[in-house]
Amino acid sequence: MATTCSDLGISLGIAILGSIAAAVYHGQVGADLPAGLPPEAAAAGRDSLDGAVAAAQTLPGELSSAMLAPARAAFAGGLNTAAVAAAVIAAAAAGCWRR
Repeated sequence: MATTCSDLGISLGIAILGSIAAAVYHGQVGADLPAGLPPEAAAAGRDSLDGAVAAAQTLPGELSSAMLAPARAAFAGGLNTAAVAAAVIAAAAAGCWRR
């Protein structure tokens, strides 16, 4: 039973942190994509970093770079936010554990 509870907690933690990272990515990248992108490329860039990279490979040089920069920054921002959330949760859990 302890293993099952542990696995459940780990799975929920990963899901929550991944959702935080994805929400930050979607919130940041949408406003920062350059104007003039084809609609399919813009949709792929708003969906995920992988989609942005795949779409950028089909675009001309400057437009490709202009699309990748905000996507990469939004991805890094999402991971940073998730890492801070994980640190806060870990600190709170450690504080509760000591009591």
